[in-house]
Amino acid sequence: MPPSSTLSRVAPTRHERLAKLYDAEIYPLVARRFDSLLLHAAIFPPGAQVLEFGCGAGALTAELPRRLDGAGRWIATESSTALLDLARLKVAEARLGRHVFLRSHNADTKLPFSEDSFDTILARLVWSDLADATAVIRDLARVAKPGAQLIVVTPLRGTWGAFLDVFKEALQKQDRKGALEALEAYVASIPEPDQVAAAFAAAGLDTPAVTLESWQLLFRSGREFFFAPVIEHGPLSRWKDIAGRGPEIHDVFFAIKESIDTYFSGRAFAVDVYAGCFSATKGGAAPP
Repeated sequence: MPPSSTLSRVAPTRHERLAKLYDAEIYPLVARRFDSLLLHAAIFPPGAQVLEFGCGAGALTAELPRRLDGAGRWIATESSTALLDLARLKVAEARLGRHVFLRSHNADTKLPFSEDSFDTILARLVWSDLADATAVIRDLARVAKPGAQLIVVTPLRGTWGAFLDVFKEALQKQDRKGALEALEAYVASIPEPDQVAAAFAAAGLDTPAVTLESWQLLFRSGREFFFAPVIEHGPLSRWKDIAGRGPEIHDVFFAIKESIDTYFSGRAFAVDVYAGCFSATKGGAAPP
């Protein structure tokens, strides 16, 4: 998924460099698989008004609007201005005309659209990065028309599991109780499928159809793992926050690196990614 939280905290020139790195190296490894789930689930009725929530660098924004008829309209949002700029370039190159609109939007804030605005909503969420994921689902449901389709893709519990096990062991050995509690809270914030389904129900949506997929990312060493763009510019900043400050971070991550290189000597360090795609309709009569 897009490392939006990382991209939003850096200077503009670095912003642009990270956005290009995301597009070239992170998207093909992770986000493209989530986009594939969206692609297979999406249905666009005649004259569809579509919201794409968290469009990243615009891979689907430059492709899927071609499925709309002449009366259709596509609005894409993204929190990272650098990623949004890349999406604008892709849309311009695709010559999609005046049916596609892109705008900046922080995922944790209320959407600037009225109720019952969209026929199809495609949303990429990193559940554990949101202040209140259930509130985000509720707001997406608010702007959906009765009978509209809402599709959400998000990483699920078990993602980064092999690393998180080694992380926990390192904290236990160093008797870092506060950091262990923070790690447990982080793991708990990565949802199981039933938690996402419960958020759909709380938002008044029908029971979602669920598609699950998993794959592995392979690393030759602990060093390669930590310096891989998908890690360094993705969840690593969150993991560092958990580990602590100053020399504590160095001690913890040095121990983790040593454990990875010891436990996985002679073979790849395999880290799982678990993805869930949840597709449901908003209750009520379908729009005419």
